[in-house]
This record gives sequence, C-alpha cells and structure tokens, in this order.
Amino acid sequence: MNDKIIDNLERYYKAFIDQQDNWAFFLGLAYYVDFVLETTETRKTADLLTQEMIAEKNKIKKLGEELLKEVKPVKEILIKRIKDAGISYPSLNYEINDFEDFELRGAMSSTPLPATLAEGLNCIIWNLSQNGHKELIKDFISEKNGIVYIDKHEFSKKFEEYEDERQKHKDKEERDLWGLWGYISFAYVAVLKADEEMARVKKDKANWFTAFNLIGYFGEMKKIREGKTNDIIEFKKEKYRPYATIIHSHLIKELNKNNDDFKSTRLANEKMAKQFLEKAEMEEKIKNSVLSEIQKKKSDKNKDKKIILYLSKRGELYQEPKEKHCYPIEETSNRHKIVRFFVENCIYDYYSTEQIALKLELVAENLMKQIGNINTIVKGKLKIKDKILEGKRNSGYRINPKYKIIEK
Repeated sequence: MNDKIIDNLERYYKAFIDQQDNWAFFLGLAYYVDFVLETTETRKTADLLTQEMIAEKNKIKKLGEELLKEVKPVKEILIKRIKDAGISYPSLNYEINDFEDFELRGAMSSTPLPATLAEGLNCIIWNLSQNGHKELIKDFISEKNGIVYIDKHEFSKKFEEYEDERQKHKDKEERDLWGLWGYISFAYVAVLKADEEMARVKKDKANWFTAFNLIGYFGEMKKIREGKTNDIIEFKKEKYRPYATIIHSHLIKELNKNNDDFKSTRLANEKMAKQFLEKAEMEEKIKNSVLSEIQKKKSDKNKDKKIILYLSKRGELYQEPKEKHCYPIEETSNRHKIVRFFVENCIYDYYSTEQIALKLELVAENLMKQIGNINTIVKGKLKIKDKILEGKRNSGYRINPKYKIIEK
C-alpha cells in the first residue's frame, strides 16, 4: 500500500523540484501539497505538523493575552491620574489617542497588538516624564543618577517572556519541520486557494490587516504566473526548494515506518536526498543541515547572512531596491545624527546610553525616544522585521547584528 503512495509522491516531487521556470516550480509544488492533503496516509503526517504549528502560535497568543492583562489596567490607571490632575497638552493627547486607536482597530503592522500596545504605553509614560510629571508615574519608571529610565519591564513582567517567545518562534519557523510545512502550505494556498482564502478572511472585518497582507502575497504569485519576477520578495525558488526537499524526506520516512521493506526503502531515499543536495544549488546552511540529518556526522557551521542596509551622505537609509525600501531622514535632524553616529563608529557591541547621549549632546531620555521612533519608522519604510538599533537594559544600544549598514 505504502509503496504505491511513495511512488506517486516521488512522481509529484520530481515533477517540480528541478524546474527552472518559477511558475512551473510553484504550480508543481502546489499540486504536490494537494496530493499530500488528499492522501490519508500523508495527511496524517501533515496534520501532526499543522498541530505543532498551532501549538507554537498558541504559546505566543497566550503570553500576548497575559501581557495585555498587564498593559491595559496600567493604561486605565494613567488615564485616571491624568484626568484627576487636569493634565492636557497636544503631544500627550496624541500618544493617548494613538494608543486608543490601536486598542480599537488592532495592530496596523506586522507587530502583534500586545507588543504594539506595550510600546504605546511606554510612549505615554515617557511623554509624562519628559514634560515634568515624574511624580505621576513614579511607580512605572526607574531613575539613576538623575536619569529617568522607562522600560516596559517596569509595568509588565510578561513583556520579556513574550518577546523571547516571539524570537524563538521566528527561528523555529525556518528550522523546524512544522515551520517548513507552513511555508510550502502557504505557497499551495497562494497558487490554488487564493480567492477562497481571501473570501474567508474578509468575512471578519477584524482581519483587515491580514487581508491587506494576503493581497500583497497573492499579488506576488500572480506576478510569477505572468512571468514578472523582478520584484519578488517572498516566493523565491531558492528559498522554497530546500524546504520542499526536507518535508519530502520526512514524508517518505513516515510512510516507511509501516512498510515491510523499511530498511531498504529508507536507504534508497536517503541516497536520493543526499545526491540531490550535493548537486542542487542551495544555501550552505540548509544543505549542511539536511546532510547532517541523513549522515548524522555533519554540523551546521554557517552563520546567518547579514541584511545589508545603506546610509547615504544625504541621510537616506535604505536597502535595495532603493526606490521601494528607503527612509529619507532629514539631514539636519537628531535622528540622522544618531544613525550616522552608530554607522560611522561601527557600534555592533552595546554602548552605554549615557555615553552616546553625551557624545551627541542629547538628553538620555530624548535619545531613547528618538531611537524608538527610528526603529518604528525604519521597520515600516524598509519593510524589515527587526529593529536596526537594539537596546538592552543597563547595557545601552548597538546596531542589531542581523544588519550591516554601509556608508554610501
């Protein structure tokens, strides 16, 4: 029984895995996934991977709900104190309105709502501190040598655990089997189920940002179908080919568990996978990872490649293609001065906040606020996932080691 399924699975796999044409590759991959989902024996394995993926997402969801339970009461306490004290001025009202808008409409970026609201509350507290109302927020800040430190950890014990879990989840998505299955399943939806998925998501208005993102992803797949591959960001053969190979090997392995001639079939498939990996043009990190699983000898010795960003003399912070991923910082602004300081001094190790503020002739609180604004704007303008300037309590700031910023 399983021999016939393995033969069919092999045929679907071989039909797309070496395709040079982008659309032929993804169309074949979609029908491969469709076969997996329609076949009882392989569907069992796929369902287990999906359950793992849901469990991982639920960990973050649960921590996010716990974080919100800490953030929202603090916001209500602050609002009451502000009203009781009769405090009202434009910049504070802007921060409060911004928080309440996110609270009502949900997150408007790839950053989840719990993290967005925690950041918004941080901005309200910082604004009060900056404008002479430290007494009002003394239980949400810390002060050392006359310098006020405002940290999400002061009002939320769950924030650090939440952020750590989010980072672990990102790493697992591109390493664990459930994450790789998630990627190729998404490609399947983009090719064969796009209209159906959009209709499902649009039924709930609360999913408007998800729908907005799906339009972009499904639009990419449409471009691939039309032969337009210049601006493709997500759906690249080089990314999905090794993911498909690893999942295929896993499916074969699971099918062979119930096969009488398990040993000989397993060796044949391991040999096939090894030969493919030795010939295929894929990144060394993924190649070494799969070979180590088969040979049980090799280890992954490659480090993640840094994302290259550029800073022009006029203050343009960008990545290629520049016309689509650029943040033109005002040349005479403090934000430009801060970014250029980090780049010119190659600050890739943590550097004291006080020392940075001193060298830039800025107040430490203003420096922290400006860095927060820089990170938020850059993530949106350059469409990147992580902060470019990374902070650590009691250590200071550095350029995120995931990035390399080059002066142009």
